[in-house]
Amino acid sequence: EMKSPALPGGPASESKQTLAKLLQRINECTRGTEATLATCRDSREKAVRKAEARKKLAKLEATFDKYDGDKDGILNRNEIKKFAKGEFDFSIANIAVDTIWKVLVDDGEKGIKKESFQRLKYAIGIAREKVKDAERKAAREAREKELAKLKSESEEKIKDAEKSVDAAGELVDKAEEQANPLLTKGKTMLSADMLKLADEVAEAVKEAREEAVKAKKEAVDLADGVDKDLQVWIAAEIKKLEEKMSRYDQRLTRSSNLASRFRDEAKIKEGDELYALEKRAIDTIKNHKRVNKLSNEDMFADIDTNKDGKIDESEFIAFFKRCEKMPKADKKEEDGNAAEDEPEMSEEDLRKAFTSLDEDSEDAIAKEKFVNVIRVFMKVSKDTVITTGISIKESKTLRRLDLGEVVEILEGPTKEDTVDVLRVKAKVMKDDIEGWITLAGNQGTVFLEDGGHLFKVVKDTILTESFELDGGGSKDATRKLKDTTRKLKEGEIVEVREWARKEEKSGLMRMKCKVKSDGMTGWVTTVGNQGTLYMEVM
Repeated sequence: EMKSPALPGGPASESKQTLAKLLQRINECTRGTEATLATCRDSREKAVRKAEARKKLAKLEATFDKYDGDKDGILNRNEIKKFAKGEFDFSIANIAVDTIWKVLVDDGEKGIKKESFQRLKYAIGIAREKVKDAERKAAREAREKELAKLKSESEEKIKDAEKSVDAAGELVDKAEEQANPLLTKGKTMLSADMLKLADEVAEAVKEAREEAVKAKKEAVDLADGVDKDLQVWIAAEIKKLEEKMSRYDQRLTRSSNLASRFRDEAKIKEGDELYALEKRAIDTIKNHKRVNKLSNEDMFADIDTNKDGKIDESEFIAFFKRCEKMPKADKKEEDGNAAEDEPEMSEEDLRKAFTSLDEDSEDAIAKEKFVNVIRVFMKVSKDTVITTGISIKESKTLRRLDLGEVVEILEGPTKEDTVDVLRVKAKVMKDDIEGWITLAGNQGTVFLEDGGHLFKVVKDTILTESFELDGGGSKDATRKLKDTTRKLKEGEIVEVREWARKEEKSGLMRMKCKVKSDGMTGWVTTVGNQGTLYMEVM
């Protein structure tokens, strides 16, 4: 604890007492000073307020005196009107003056006294506000009337927009009604009818979509030029219309997708139908060739009646009017009844088959292409041998044939009388060995079966226009050739046009073929240079 130093010349205890008294006195003086200053401030503020009040009162009295024209110390009715006009630019109505008079002027008095002048100002302010209220009310009512008219005009536009929305909705419903049956209709329809129906649905979807776009624009345009006080209301009305149309696009997309899938199914079926027509035509040609024991070249010459080295459509159709007919069907239906024979191909069917065989769109089938098409292939279904001659006993075995090997039939079938079996002359596609093979044994064992001309894609590959991968050797660009370059996906089926041979630059085995699904023709790799298998015989 710090101690106060002793005053020189006096006892320590007296110094402390004296110091304490001095401090107490200082504090008292400070408080007194602060109180005096506060009192001065209050007095000054009161004086200022009083002076301002006197000033205002003087101004008020001066204003009163200004309008007290007759200097009688009161304001009569005319003086009240002048005061209102002069100070507030307000033309007060007589009825308002009468009201003020009743409130501020005592009975027997002639007007407003000076002491009531402030109340007069208040009364005039109230009268002014009433007039302004009336003006605001009139403006509001006029505005409401204007908005009601504008709203009525907009409501007519909304009704028109609703009609457009409903019209679009009806077209969407119509498109759906046409599209929904597509899920099940295709099974019993021809491809041409399917394509026609798909086009009808697509047209219905297009019409509905155009109407929906028009209706949506009409709804959005409702907001154009609308008064700002109606914008919230019109936005709500537009939202109602948009909500009504919200599922139109989704429903139309579904209908469009159904039509697209249906068209894809029709294209597949069209390819199947065309393939079936082409197969029937080729089978008929092969039957005619077999019955008349013609070579491939002789068969071509038989159809090419004008001997110009190609078969045109008229020659093709004329041949089928005179050719050997296919043997009657010997198959039975599941119920045991005999299967009905297929009707003869119509001219329209033959035209379609000819167009399918005219793979280069040259309006004619060249000899080389025709010969490739009518080649007969068979597949080894059970291990057997190929021999040098038709006689099994007198000929030598060239080699054994493995299961699945493909051979081209060159001649036959011819009966081998010594063992009572049918034999064919054939070329093995694997190594070009030619010889004779037994079709079936005398105990019923089948050694060769139809097949070998169809291949299945087992690994994705590319169909190209030319044999060489660098494009060399492709047809002259001025010729009307199909663009046959596309990807072949696993599982697709192709038909042989020229058997596979090695492409020397790449070492790939390349085969010319026709895709069953869409009729495209080109070259495809069957085996890669590292042994990768892309196609396998069916």
